[in-house]
Amino acid sequence: MLRVAESANDALNVAGSLCGVPFVGVAAVVVDRIVKTCREVKVHKQRTTQISLKCVQILSTLNDQAQTLEGSDLQQLLDQLMPTLEKILKRAEKWSNYNAVVTFLKNGDIKEGLDRSDAELDTAMQLFHSFSAAISLHSAQRIIADTMRSNTAELRDLLHQVLSRRSETEQIIELQSAGQHVAEQFMAAGQEVDLNTINANNVELPRTTSPVPDIQDSQRYLEYQRGLIHLHRETGIPPTIKVLNGEVTRTGDLAVAGGTYSDIWTGRWLGEEKVVLGFCRRIWADQTCQSQVALKALRNIRASDPRARRRFENEINMWANLKNDHILPFYGIVTDLGQHIHIVSPWQENGNVLEYVKMHPDADRLPLIRGSAEGLAYLHSCKIIHGNSERLRCVIDGEARICDFGMSKIIEEVTEESASATLTAGGSARWMAPELIEGKSPSMEADTYSYAMAILELLTGKRPFADCKSTAAVIRHIVVLKQIPQRPETLTGTWLSDELWNLMCSCWAKEFTSRPSMAQVTDRLKAIECRK
Repeated sequence: MLRVAESANDALNVAGSLCGVPFVGVAAVVVDRIVKTCREVKVHKQRTTQISLKCVQILSTLNDQAQTLEGSDLQQLLDQLMPTLEKILKRAEKWSNYNAVVTFLKNGDIKEGLDRSDAELDTAMQLFHSFSAAISLHSAQRIIADTMRSNTAELRDLLHQVLSRRSETEQIIELQSAGQHVAEQFMAAGQEVDLNTINANNVELPRTTSPVPDIQDSQRYLEYQRGLIHLHRETGIPPTIKVLNGEVTRTGDLAVAGGTYSDIWTGRWLGEEKVVLGFCRRIWADQTCQSQVALKALRNIRASDPRARRRFENEINMWANLKNDHILPFYGIVTDLGQHIHIVSPWQENGNVLEYVKMHPDADRLPLIRGSAEGLAYLHSCKIIHGNSERLRCVIDGEARICDFGMSKIIEEVTEESASATLTAGGSARWMAPELIEGKSPSMEADTYSYAMAILELLTGKRPFADCKSTAAVIRHIVVLKQIPQRPETLTGTWLSDELWNLMCSCWAKEFTSRPSMAQVTDRLKAIECRK
């Protein structure tokens, strides 16, 4: 019996030595091609080597059987074996032709193909009863477990190659532009690589709450960062994995703005992109846990509270699926920047709508008003209540984008304190529907009411009920006297047409069931815009 092959080189030698043997030679030619082709597959190296060795084991066994079997019996055995070897060769040839990008995308398919090949070879081995005792399936399974662990490093190397080479990332961008959503897969894989545990020698280090000092200088780390940022900028996709711990840094020690629920900082995602970091004053991060970004920090709710964590997990999944030109993209959350949970979104250089029109007094208000309406209508179509329409102000390139949606419900559920109490205490009564002030939960109809108040503020540059100096006076006008704002005379004929004013008044209807839906508001605004 021929020596059992122990390496890819041994396998080639064994297969080559049998190519001229009668009957066995046909199988030997195919096995020789399998061994050579498996060498060219870019991932699962040990697993493909294992497949090669199994093929050679079968070939060696076939050669041994050729010494004792009649020609017809040997041919019958060969007829059963050859389809299996040919299927394996066809798969290996397909995999070996994949470039780095396609190999990464097809990694799961390759693994499934190897599993099928392994099972088919085990079945083929059972054909040789006289040799079955010499073939240890248990040993083969142990090898599989070892090779699965080694493949993680191979995939990491392949990902590094794709993200660090411009030609490879350009292929991803082309596929994404053609409608194949592959960029998200690479973004997720790049984020899954523990950037805080990669150094120049690719050594695993224990994860800590702070980056290892020398890792920031690692060329490999920087190449991962640059590759992900390039992918983000060229395709427009946000981070795929929404927990951004270790990826975001905060800029400065002072908040740049604040709202009813949150304080806002600027920061950097992957060291480059500017983002907004906001934390809710009532939500706290568990201490154990570079585009510029915005960081919104939510106040007074501890992330160590299981209810807060579960609620945020649900919201993350929902927010991540929102895609609309008038909704501010959601990048994710951060829990490793102090006591609070931070919500991360892209930084908007133009600020909010009120700031934008102050800087651009001649800007057409109607597209901003209609854009906000479209964003709110989209949220409602997704069964999402904004709950704090005072904050319908974000803009980008002159287009209004809705932000800060859904927070009122989270605050209400986690703190067991009504949204109306939180909003009123935060000074938002001027924008609130009367039923919300009276203690009812946020609703789509209340959003419509508050939206019209936001329009009024945009048009006048003043808060609703500007003559009322105190929250108590505002509540008296809305709830007791059941009043709506008076029409500002100075705006007649400028931005505030009769048609727009009538639409706003319908949004302020005392009976919430009489208010138009935001889809209806959007349609009417489009008609007003066309007739302007």
